[in-house]
Order: sequence, then C-alpha cells, then structure tokens
Amino acid sequence: MESRNDGLRFPPPWITPAAGLSNREVQPVIIVPRRRVGTTPWTPTQTATEWWGAPYDSTTTTIATGVSQLRDRKGNGRNFDQATSGTQPTITPNALNGKAGLTFNGSQWLTSASSAATWNFLHTAAGAGATIVAVWKAGNSSNPNAVYGLLGTNAGVSANTGFYLIYDDRVSSFRNDRALVLISRGTSGQSTALNQTADNAHPGGTPVIISHIGNSGSAIAANRSIIRINGVSIQNNIETFAAATGNASFQMQLGALGNNTIPLTGEIYEIVILPPGTSLVTVQLVEGYLAGPVAGWNLQSILAADHPYKVNAPTV
Repeated sequence: MESRNDGLRFPPPWITPAAGLSNREVQPVIIVPRRRVGTTPWTPTQTATEWWGAPYDSTTTTIATGVSQLRDRKGNGRNFDQATSGTQPTITPNALNGKAGLTFNGSQWLTSASSAATWNFLHTAAGAGATIVAVWKAGNSSNPNAVYGLLGTNAGVSANTGFYLIYDDRVSSFRNDRALVLISRGTSGQSTALNQTADNAHPGGTPVIISHIGNSGSAIAANRSIIRINGVSIQNNIETFAAATGNASFQMQLGALGNNTIPLTGEIYEIVILPPGTSLVTVQLVEGYLAGPVAGWNLQSILAADHPYKVNAPTV
C-alpha cells in the first residue's frame, strides 16, 4: 500500500476499491494490541495478607513432639502455637502430591498467640471483603458421619461472638457433605450470618479448596457470607441481625473453633487469610495459586470449569 506520514494508507492502484469508496479515499489502519501474558508465577507475596501458613515450609514450622508452632510466612508475627505435646498436630510427609501436610487426629489444634481481637475482622462490619482460602481434607473417608472444624473464634455457638467454618456430614443433623459458616454476634439464635452449602457440595476424605468471603455489614443478606468450594460460590444466608462490634469470644484456632471445640480429624495443607477490602479477582488468584504447580498441590482438576485458572496458574 502507498503510505502517508500521518499513518493512513491508500489502496494500491491495481486493487479495485470497495463499493462506495473512491479510488483515493483514505482508510485508517486499526492496530489491535496483543494481550501480554506474564511469565512470573503469581504467589501471595504479591498481595496483602493477614496470615499465610503452610506446614511444608520448614522455616516457619517448629516441630517438637508434634508441631508446636506454625508461623506466618510473611513475618507478621501472628503465630499459632501448641505447647502440650499430646494435642500437637503432626507433620505427614508426602501428604498430598509429595508435599507435607498438617495432620489432626480429632484431639489436636493450634491456637493463635495473638489476642482474640486480632481476628475481629472476620465477624465485624469493618471486615468487609476479608477472605479465608484454604486447602484441607475433612475426615479420612467419604461420608464420615461427623463434624469437623477448620478454624474459628466462637466455639461453634451463636451465643458467643466470632466466626467459624466447618464441614458437617452428621446423619443426626440431616447434613451430608456440607460446609457451614457461622458469623455470630453474642446473642443466642441471632446470628449475623449462617451460610451453608447444599448436600454433597463438599466431599469428605479428599482435598478441597475452600474459600470464605465475609461482609457482615451488608444490607443484602446473601452477600454477608460467600462460601466457595473449588471456585463455586454459595450464598444461602438469610440472617439480617446487626454485626457484633466487640471482640471475638476466643482466640483463633486452627483445627478447632476456639476453646478447643469441634476439633478436626483430617489435614490442613495451606491457608491464606486476606484482609478486608479484598476483591474477588484476588481471591481467584489465591485459589489459582493453591490449585496450581507453584504451590505444588496440583489441584487444578477440581476447580470449577469456568475458573480463570482452571488450566493455567496465575502469572504477573
């Protein structure tokens, strides 16, 4: 084509102009840029976190008889401790895809060394967007007919103030492979949010990527608690009581719900807790990181078909 200095081009004289165009009519050249794809793997080091723990990281895990301390991988000083040898979870080498996991036997847990108030953002209105993302296994078999706690600060009851996330497969409660979240305000029967999945949404005895996005002050009940199972969102809360403003009733526990209640039988592989204000885009990045080869759990196959990192792990 003939060129002009202003970036416009004329068709060469041997090409017949399109219908309606004169032989010398100027046509702009539209250049569509290619989307640049990064090559550096994305990890939680590239976003704000409240806590990030992984038992395979020997630099942040202290092993005595069992695990006596699990530290924040970002160095925020929010350690989870267990001084009593009989209630220390253990490290299981090659627990999942050749990496170590933190194993709980139903009478073991780790307790936050920080004050209960440290984790208030999980139950107050100021915590909008605060998110937990974890890879864990609830129970050692499918359909264990049991309830297990991942973490919590309210000891599992609405009369206390705080938060919990559990797996429930109890026949007595007419629940089969469900995940539940309770955000409580310290008044029995008046929860800020009670969200639970349908039956069979959270399989037992197998690794699951579970996330929870909180927004206790939302005027829309369904937005107060969003559970995500392998990238699929569940919003079934209908409670509208005001969020608590006081401190959590108990210090945060991993493998129990505070005050040593509803302990876990199963394994925790990695947990990332994100601060208030976290977007869904960032939650998906963390899910993609945990599912992909960088974290090493290699669980992309269980992510929802429409998850943005179902095939390729996130990069920057």
